[in-house]
Amino acid sequence: MTDAAGAGGRDVLVDETTINRVTDMMDGVLNQLNGTRSSIATSASDTAAGWHGDAAGQFASGAQDADATIHRLISSLQNLRELVQMSKNQFTAEEQEQASRMRAVGSQYSDISLNGGIADA
Repeated sequence: MTDAAGAGGRDVLVDETTINRVTDMMDGVLNQLNGTRSSIATSASDTAAGWHGDAAGQFASGAQDADATIHRLISSLQNLRELVQMSKNQFTAEEQEQASRMRAVGSQYSDISLNGGIADA
């Protein structure tokens, strides 16, 4: 990871390889979560088939809660992965031009502040 403009609080640039590595790790975690969710569903189904009574109801409720929690984790991680993937996509020429103009204005403002105000022409 490199900072394009030093410690000035500007854009941080990350190379494509790093982003690919992060999304690959996220894919691995998503696969693990999906596997865990599937295992819980199978276990709950198998257990419910032979278990009756209050304890069975509490177990089923706990399994449903776990499934809902894992589902939320999966959804959140999928959304985050999409955002990371989008960060890899290049800016359009228009967006790059706008960013360049904004940096130029910021630089001019910084120069004015450092020099104590606008000099008379």
